[in-house]
Amino acid sequence: MKFSPALAAVFVLCASIPANSAQLKADTLVAWDQYIGTVDARAKAVSASDRAFLRIDGDPGQVQRVQRGEVLVSQIKGQNALTIPHGLIHH
Repeated sequence: MKFSPALAAVFVLCASIPANSAQLKADTLVAWDQYIGTVDARAKAVSASDRAFLRIDGDPGQVQRVQRGEVLVSQIKGQNALTIPHGLIHH
């Protein structure tokens, strides 16, 4: 690849633009901490029980689909759903 002074100038200009970091609101942080506590408690309960570690472990059909390379996605709703004010949590 040939060196281009114009491309180098664009890179230097873009690299010098300061990045703005997001400032999380207090209620967002509280909800995040609650979420982490819930996930931690669930992980401890699963590790202390004989339940399957992965959701697919209880369904041979899903295991086969994953082994064939399929990506399984499911939305978890219900009583464990948590609203994060001013934020989203993705897994």
